[in-house]
Amino acid sequence: MDNHELLALQKRLDRLEAKNRLLSWALLGLLVIGALTFILSAAAPSDVQDVVRAKSFEVIDVDGGKRAGISTLSDGSTGLSFYDASGNERIALGVLSDGRRGSLSTILVRC
Repeated sequence: MDNHELLALQKRLDRLEAKNRLLSWALLGLLVIGALTFILSAAAPSDVQDVVRAKSFEVIDVDGGKRAGISTLSDGSTGLSFYDASGNERIALGVLSDGRRGSLSTILVRC
């Protein structure tokens, strides 16, 4: 081979290597995008539940203080309570375990 043929072959090889690098980076980018899509779709909730079940719920204020609560006790009674900013129970609505009696109370707390 003469010098001219070697230079043409070298140019061709350089172009092929550049295309190979570009395709390698493109493939890596597609793999990263695919992995992120899979991870994000798995983390996002796919549906909304019609019913939420728990033994108790608490509503808290910005400081983490309990302001309201709904709960069931081990004896089967249920209650809904509201609390002031100091954490004192102010209003309570309850049904006892036998289901025949309920109560609504306004709780007075001396400050």
